[in-house]
Amino acid sequence: MKGFLKTAAALTTALTLMIASLPAAASEGSSDAQHSGPVTGYYEIKGAITTNLSSTGNKLNYISVNITISLTDSRDYELIQKHEPMIKDTITDVLGAETYDRVSEPGSRNATLAKVREAVVRLMDDCVGRRIVKDVMFTDFKWQ
Repeated sequence: MKGFLKTAAALTTALTLMIASLPAAASEGSSDAQHSGPVTGYYEIKGAITTNLSSTGNKLNYISVNITISLTDSRDYELIQKHEPMIKDTITDVLGAETYDRVSEPGSRNATLAKVREAVVRLMDDCVGRRIVKDVMFTDFKWQ
């Protein structure tokens, strides 16, 4: 019975020490979060961006994409939101310069995405004066 009481007392002491250290650990964690660096954020452009593809013939073709922008710092969400009309216009210009033949080729999605990414990054760098766009992603990509 003495061995059991010693073990129970040791466990009680250990649990008491663990519980006593919980509030300190929780407050340390929250202060670390406040002092940590930027956190990646995402901005989804609502609705598809649709435009006609460049054409030399009589047939009209179109392209339609949905876009999500990855931000280097989630605190820049409002800046992206503020400049969304210019971003949409820039994306429409880039997509409208594509032809059906280029868009329908294998691997063209990545090539088109690279052009859109470069244009959006450059636009926001010029507007804001610093890098806030980390990446641009197509969440949907259609053409006809």
